Amino acid sequence: MIVALYIYVDGIAKRIELFEDEKISVTSSVQDIADVSKAKTDFTQSFTIPASTTNNEIFKHWYESSLDGGFDHRVKYNGYIEIDTRTFREGAFALNDVKYKDNMVDSYSIVFYGKAKNIKDILKEDKLANLDFTSLNHTFTSTEVINRITSNAYNVSYPLFAHDRIYDYNTGGANDITTNTGSIHWNSLFPAIPLSFIIQKISDTYDLNFTGAFLDYPQFKKLWVLFKNSESFSQKLTPLKVNFTSKNPALTNTEVNLTTDEIGFQGTGFRQVRLQITTASTQPYDILIYKNGALHGTYAGVIGNSNDLFISHVLTTQNVTDKFTLAIQGQAGFSFTSLLTYTRGIGSSAVSYTASGTTQTIGATIDIGGYAPDLKLIDLITALIKMFNLVIIPQDETTYELIPLELYYNNGRYNDISANVISDDIELKKTSMYKNINFKYQKSENILNTKFDELFLSTRNFSYGDLAYEQIDSLESSTFSVELPFENAMYERKSNSNFQTITFKKIDLANYLPKPLLMYDNGVQGVTPNIRIDLLTGGHQHIVQYRRFSNDYNNGTILTLNWGEEISTWFLSNVSNGLYKRHYENYLGNIFNIKSRLVIVKCYFNPVELIDIKLNDRIIIRDKRYTINKMTTDLTSGETTMELLTDYRVGEVPIGNRYSLESFYQVDNTAQTIEAMLLLSDWEKIILETPDEAWISYTLGTKFDNETINVSISANATGSERIGYIKGKWALNDGTSETIQIPIIQNA
Repeated sequence: MIVALYIYVDGIAKRIELFEDEKISVTSSVQDIADVSKAKTDFTQSFTIPASTTNNEIFKHWYESSLDGGFDHRVKYNGYIEIDTRTFREGAFALNDVKYKDNMVDSYSIVFYGKAKNIKDILKEDKLANLDFTSLNHTFTSTEVINRITSNAYNVSYPLFAHDRIYDYNTGGANDITTNTGSIHWNSLFPAIPLSFIIQKISDTYDLNFTGAFLDYPQFKKLWVLFKNSESFSQKLTPLKVNFTSKNPALTNTEVNLTTDEIGFQGTGFRQVRLQITTASTQPYDILIYKNGALHGTYAGVIGNSNDLFISHVLTTQNVTDKFTLAIQGQAGFSFTSLLTYTRGIGSSAVSYTASGTTQTIGATIDIGGYAPDLKLIDLITALIKMFNLVIIPQDETTYELIPLELYYNNGRYNDISANVISDDIELKKTSMYKNINFKYQKSENILNTKFDELFLSTRNFSYGDLAYEQIDSLESSTFSVELPFENAMYERKSNSNFQTITFKKIDLANYLPKPLLMYDNGVQGVTPNIRIDLLTGGHQHIVQYRRFSNDYNNGTILTLNWGEEISTWFLSNVSNGLYKRHYENYLGNIFNIKSRLVIVKCYFNPVELIDIKLNDRIIIRDKRYTINKMTTDLTSGETTMELLTDYRVGEVPIGNRYSLESFYQVDNTAQTIEAMLLLSDWEKIILETPDEAWISYTLGTKFDNETINVSISANATGSERIGYIKGKWALNDGTSETIQIPIIQNA
């Protein structure tokens, strides 16, 4: 095969000359696509090219450092690889080094990278608090908070969790929230927001695009994040940018811009900026420093007037473009004036000028982002991939598709490569078995979690919500471990009631700050007797419903955020559809199958076959089926070493069979609407048909992608269990189709 490398230099695609015997290898691995830190397309190992006249021109004689306008080794240059004139991969090239031989330039070492950017490099060490949640801010009054407690209509809610006290329900005691004496304080509740909003905000902020049917799954869409970063709630109002209205004429617009209120730097040498805040208020406030639009630093808990040093800069070409803005954040509304002192130089050569602002007033708008838990964005994305056993497939430089691993394989095609295998070069190995398997959350200090461990940890060897297994007689020593950065605090449903909460108390009844907490939105739940919440203006409001959050939800099938089977604190029964069963059981079950083998085979592929093969192909070799674990290809010869795992997956995959996310939906006897995720799989469209049962209804139409539909179900007054179906045709554009019925079982 003829391999050609093209690199774009000065906007022109130039062909790189290769050594005749140069070997160019490309390695693709499922492990890489399941690891966000490796989320990139295929890349070659370093390979060597001759220092020919053509290549010296392309790389602008990089070996001669005295030349101006040379090849920039600090960046990647776009390019692509061709095999027999067919584009094999698009990406970028980077220059590593140059080698001399007999005092002459002999060769360059370059690397080809896939075109997708590494997500970890993009997000760096940024945290949730670095995102802009301004659009969620609202007037902070008891009315606005209660509206968000009792309604599904908002992207901000205030879960009825007990942060600095205990909630009793209908007990008649001092903490009884159905009485005026024990009423919930409206300004003691922390906010919560949808996880999907955060993912979208990450996409918008970092110019990323996450796609895939997973993002439409109810088990993702219903996830919310508790915004809690302190033991007890304290009011944080929306930061108010310091507005400078006048300045010394000696200050340039680059140094202090009265239109944008940006502070910048120009010239050379040392610069220093001080901000003085003058206020009659005795309320504590924070001074926030933003650098190039992102939070850079905070002076917290300032009371009264301030005159603090904020920014010191030694100007270089690297930081001369930095732009700073300043903001004030209070716990209550107050007024202030500002005076900025800008100093050029240091010591006896220092010269200072001022800029000032008129009186500004902080209003009573809550800053939702000010309650963001301490969590890195990359850790959040990584945790989602681990929780739901996702693979992350780069589609282009900044677009990534998220697919559950089993659905990824289920969408793969069968690919018989028997004719491509070199029959005398096959190696069989045992699969990577594990002595221990651990799935766990961060350890919780919650009083209920602690008591649970005291009662059961010694016998079951793992905490509430976690899962662990040890194969005592295994010869292996390795451990398969998945650990999430979240806490799985135990919920409590108050006796004989529909009120569910979390109490953030330790075993000694001291308050504690939990690790970041994910939870499911279960919609509005009615309660009798009413819950009472005090009002800003005095008195109390009786609420007859609240937005209920917990770690499980019922969408025809009860799903839970617990790893294994636990008794639901809401449904008061065992819930088996944990994260392990839905997302790992099939995967690990295949590895632990006594028939499983790791098969190493060598194959030859022509260019068309090589470009066409996909990592989720179900590989057929004679009478056996495999999945691809890893494949390494020599592009110059087509010789490929494939590491294959025997595929003994049983039946349809558990996370989403061929036609719907759930193989069936089971509901109680009440009238309700459920969400059913339909999966397109290998078909091109889904044509919904009228159900045979009058008690089931949904909107008819044609779907051209995986899509969630709302299914309305009437109350069952028959006294018997009944079964109905979602009906439709899964079809190809050529007319080929299959009629499918997805069962709905309604209890008596």
